[in-house]
Amino acid sequence: MDPREIAADAWRAARRRSTAFAEDWLRSPDRIAFADAFDSAASASLAVARDRAVALLSDRDLARRLFSAMTCALAADPLFDPPLRTTRENGHIGAILFDVPAARMSAALVSAGGLAAHPVAGAIVPGHVTVTRYVHARGARLRRWRIADDADRLVELPPLTPADGQIVVHDGRREAQSLVSANGDVAMLSILLRAGAVPVVREFSGDTGAPLRTASSDDAAARTSMLLTLLRVGGRTDADAAFAAATHDPAPHARWAAMREWLALDTAAALPRLRALAATERDAGVRTAAAATLDLIAGRGAACPG
Repeated sequence: MDPREIAADAWRAARRRSTAFAEDWLRSPDRIAFADAFDSAASASLAVARDRAVALLSDRDLARRLFSAMTCALAADPLFDPPLRTTRENGHIGAILFDVPAARMSAALVSAGGLAAHPVAGAIVPGHVTVTRYVHARGARLRRWRIADDADRLVELPPLTPADGQIVVHDGRREAQSLVSANGDVAMLSILLRAGAVPVVREFSGDTGAPLRTASSDDAAARTSMLLTLLRVGGRTDADAAFAAATHDPAPHARWAAMREWLALDTAAALPRLRALAATERDAGVRTAAAATLDLIAGRGAACPG
């Protein structure tokens, strides 16, 4: 028999076994328990979702149940394809275990060597709350920061050294944390909670606390921004209503992105809304940016109709 046909048969057989395993995985008690824990009640309440995440991760046998059958399948079949989305980068291996509308559970293994070889300079405020169980902490050390109450910058908090099995709740709406060192490979189970999330990811300097960059984590907002850019590039001054509506987006960064595009397209039409943002905008960053932009326009002698 042709070796290529043997290899193809082996691959097809492994694919069938992997598919059967994936179907069993979706029907597993732990997958069902996860989906049930984050039902509509948890989706609406961050406090409820947080408590349920802590309860799930408090199960000391959870990690063994999740990985024992998968490990055996891998050991028996080198062509086995686990039903997980995985990432590998700089000594960090991550896998999404379960994903439902309200929450996502993932596992991660971070090597001490990778931490030493690839130190992280930035501090990320991801915009959501995460509950993490350090299954094997291995002397892990976390640097931590919080956004200052009176300024758009980070202030550093005391570092955290979690113990094996410790559960840590991280409020990533206003806080950043970074695993910076460990004595061995760190194994974690985490649950990301979508209730109460802020649809923006912010990066700051870990050393100075100064803001570096902001990105949207909201697909809809990103698409809207792209479409507004296309309208601006196309010179569509007949689309003022679309720009005006976008400057009322619930997300501050989306409001300001729309305002900037509108100003670049039709400054005179956008000025009344810019004045409103400078005077009444609830987000301090957008309000300050709007006021500074008004001063810039006035300084350049732009026409400012009353």
